Amino acid sequence: MLQHRLLSGLLLAACLPAQADAALADLCTALAPALVGKLTPGKALPLPKAELLARIVAAAPGKPTLDGAAVWRVDHAWPEEDPDEARLVRLPVGDDSGRQVVLIGARDGKCRGGGVLDGKGKLVSTWNSFANQFAGKALPRLDAAVTRTTAARLIAAAENGKDAPAKATAALVDLHRQMLRQAAASGAVLDALEQGKAPPAAQVEAMRAAYRAMAARSADLAPTLGSAAGEYAAVLKTAIAGLDALPGATDAGKRKAELQNLKRDCRNCHQLNSDKWKGDLEDFAYNERLRLGLGERVFLVGYDVITDGVDGTDAQLLADACYRAALVIGCSLE
Repeated sequence: MLQHRLLSGLLLAACLPAQADAALADLCTALAPALVGKLTPGKALPLPKAELLARIVAAAPGKPTLDGAAVWRVDHAWPEEDPDEARLVRLPVGDDSGRQVVLIGARDGKCRGGGVLDGKGKLVSTWNSFANQFAGKALPRLDAAVTRTTAARLIAAAENGKDAPAKATAALVDLHRQMLRQAAASGAVLDALEQGKAPPAAQVEAMRAAYRAMAARSADLAPTLGSAAGEYAAVLKTAIAGLDALPGATDAGKRKAELQNLKRDCRNCHQLNSDKWKGDLEDFAYNERLRLGLGERVFLVGYDVITDGVDGTDAQLLADACYRAALVIGCSLE
């Protein structure tokens, strides 16, 4: 009898990794329509240590524990690039729907995308664009994590403020918001131009609206920009003019020329130098958000998360789960 139990235990232990590998393979297959690039299954990994999980729960809203979360080692490769080691995290959203979010992050510290699964483990395609907005973005670090409620309170205080410092902070917050809106729309525009095709009008308009919103706040941001204020305004004006010129780019050559102009404008803005900071504008804005207590990424809808046409309340629920997943990925990769 003892020998039989030992043999049964050994057979069960041998089966479990195979079952886990099969489950991961099925998960990768289910996620494929939501991802850019190739995802290769690896193996199951343990969750981060209990004290780290407790800190993640405290930083990101949701369930009181991370029960039901799982981590796998996978490889992900962007198109035409070599694969990088990554982590795939799946965890429950935390409501009664049975849904789960899946997020993937690589050793380079960047998110590689994700998706939303229904209660039966099937991909919910209506959330693909929502999850895809995180692809290519830096993963937040637990040591710098800020709750979204804290960030929302600080943002509201700045946006309700009447003095110049408050207006400057509000303008910097909105710069971050508009850059994300612009980035979410620019992928389809740049891809079309690269292929010599007419870009989708709705995405061009979304980019234009974001740049116009930045231009409208440029006076409030000027004290922060210092000597870069004039060049910042000029870059925005040039970028808007470039978008306005797209309908006149009627052949592949002209469209590819406009593509280079848009890339130049984007690069010139990110690389602005000023007497107010060391490095470029992108580095300064990142460090300034940390100084203001806004953290790196707090997954707050309307600030650093775009609803992309889905219900805002539900989007925040899923964003909170993505925040937890991102922090789990970061801890697992350390």
